[in-house]
Amino acid sequence: MSELQISQILLILLGKGSEMLEFLTNYFLSKVITNLQMWASESDVIRETADLFVTLSMKKDSSLIIIKNDLFWTLANNVITNQMPIQLINEEYKRLLIKGITCTCLNNSSDEYRLHFDRSIFQILNQRLHSIVESIHTLIEQIKLNTNNKIHCTNALQTFYSENVLSQISTLINSYCGLIEGGSRCSSEQITYLFEHSQQTLQDILDLFDFYHNYCDQVQIILELFSLYAEHVLIYLNQNHTNIFYKYILRLLQIFTKCNYGKKTKEINADEDFNSHIYTLLNCLNHLLAKDFIDFSNENSTNTDVNVGDVVLYGLIICLPLIQLDNLLKIPSISICYYKLASSLCEQHSDCIFRLLNPDQYSIFLSTIKLGLDNYDNEICKMCLETIQNLTLYTIKQQKLNQTNEKIKYLEHFLDYLLQEIVITTTTLSDLFDTLAGTIYTLICAYPNQFYHILGQMKQYDENLSIIIDKLANDTGQKPDYNRKAKISFTVKFESFVTNLRRIMKK
Repeated sequence: MSELQISQILLILLGKGSEMLEFLTNYFLSKVITNLQMWASESDVIRETADLFVTLSMKKDSSLIIIKNDLFWTLANNVITNQMPIQLINEEYKRLLIKGITCTCLNNSSDEYRLHFDRSIFQILNQRLHSIVESIHTLIEQIKLNTNNKIHCTNALQTFYSENVLSQISTLINSYCGLIEGGSRCSSEQITYLFEHSQQTLQDILDLFDFYHNYCDQVQIILELFSLYAEHVLIYLNQNHTNIFYKYILRLLQIFTKCNYGKKTKEINADEDFNSHIYTLLNCLNHLLAKDFIDFSNENSTNTDVNVGDVVLYGLIICLPLIQLDNLLKIPSISICYYKLASSLCEQHSDCIFRLLNPDQYSIFLSTIKLGLDNYDNEICKMCLETIQNLTLYTIKQQKLNQTNEKIKYLEHFLDYLLQEIVITTTTLSDLFDTLAGTIYTLICAYPNQFYHILGQMKQYDENLSIIIDKLANDTGQKPDYNRKAKISFTVKFESFVTNLRRIMKK
């Protein structure tokens, strides 16, 4: 039976606010403390213990009880200061404990507890982080000034690359991850509070990202932290805070690209680590785009100084060469994440694609879309078709405005590709016929001359096809205009055309 089930059963049996509920909640808290002290080296026990603590923290009735218990604040102090035996616990479980501590403190409306959280937890972490960053900055400046103690400063700076300090950095950033995960289970006001008080923290973490750019573990956990902010915090931020966060992401991307192009390493697990970096970065960019759909901020304005489409596309431009170089789209998790990002970006911000990608970049981007159609399952194929359709819709808008752009012609070959390679042959896209037909119709509206040229070639291929091809041409019209009703009508007629086409070709 899970801890959540236990909590629900106890609440039902004992009643909200009962003395027995309070007794048992405090008993469970004491068991958490005991297990952490006695079984710190037993991974399974600690995992279950951390899960139990998070459950107690997330349930408002039990969190109101445990926050009044001195044992809770003792635990919080031990976890934040990483005292023994907490040092022996896996980082994942420490993160769960901090998630529970944060959730307990911020789920209570009392100013007293929030002040206690701020002083005993949040400020301690921030001060520790800022102290490390300031020390690094000071040593680097002293070395640049070429002072008499340059050798001493250089040696001192090297200590920040020691295993002990690297472990401290990972623990510290993991603590912030736990803070965000815990804060995300609280009210929007508390989430906003966390961000408002994290401005210097995020700048310091970006400085660490730059300093430790060759250290895979530190890079990964920092990328995870920003992805958590993008997933859990961004949707609650107002316009001003949203702009600030986008600028943090831009700096993160700038550091990442500066430190990864042409990078060579002899680390055994370098490829695997780098794949994790790319996956987490793509995931973060996907979360940024979600702000367009989900916005729980108190402001109605959608105008921002920084266009999220520009930020995401900048990230995509950074990732594309790195993805292509190592054929990372062969990795299922990365391919799903990449094509989801491409599809969402083109749906929401097609203008950014045409405005910011140069012809070579645009060509590379489209080549990944064709790769998705050629090599992947229906889920990815559907996203690729939707990407083509959304880019083509933007092309149609540009044509109506008589705006010329050399990239407008780049989509034309997809019409020939879809008709020749997918419609004529038996493919795995039969389950996606509506999406396929809709994409083809959109392409026809953008490139009608190319469509009729392809039909002419098909008639030359087999004279028996003339009747059904002529019917499709007549049904489509010389200059089809894109609209939803026309697309649905075309889908029905196109399905009949494909059925007849395959029947004739089987003879």
